[in-house]
Amino acid sequence: MDKIILKDQTSFEIADGSSLGNIQIKAENFDSVKTITDAFTADNLSEVAFTHNDSVSGRYTDLKSDGFTYAPNTDANGTYTVTIRLRTKTEMENAIDEL
Repeated sequence: MDKIILKDQTSFEIADGSSLGNIQIKAENFDSVKTITDAFTADNLSEVAFTHNDSVSGRYTDLKSDGFTYAPNTDANGTYTVTIRLRTKTEMENAIDEL
């Protein structure tokens, strides 16, 4: 099982094949979509880890959200797939943060 773990230790199971710019998380209902997207705050993106079978497979710092989308799953009862797009901050964004 693959997971993303945010700075505050909030974790979500992610779909196989997810990548930094294409993280897919299953939401059990529409209210869960907001819970998921609200967790991806700027502070929580300052330290992010990805795990595979409980072993860390990648660590990132200073990430930025490029947005998210969500769509209902056609084969499941009321669930949604939330897609989060992350990227590393540019040098300019890091310099602005330091001001």
